[in-house]
Amino acid sequence: MVSLVCEHGASGQPRMQQQAVVPEVPPEVQQPELQPPSEAQADRERRERERLRFLMPYANALTIELTAQILVAQGLDQDDV
Repeated sequence: MVSLVCEHGASGQPRMQQQAVVPEVPPEVQQPELQPPSEAQADRERRERERLRFLMPYANALTIELTAQILVAQGLDQDDV
């Protein structure tokens, strides 16, 4: 989690800084040691990685196409970008 902190510098102007906030986890809530995944779980994860590897180029192309359509709808053309 990140919090924004506003401080006043030497000039009196406010300065925004980001500070990472790491909550403390009580020992009774901490996760136990992780066990290696079962063969079935490892197989599911492998199939999921393969599926994502196949789909990512399509997702990237779709994102580019939709961004272009939004820019055109807002009246921007390639010279404005």
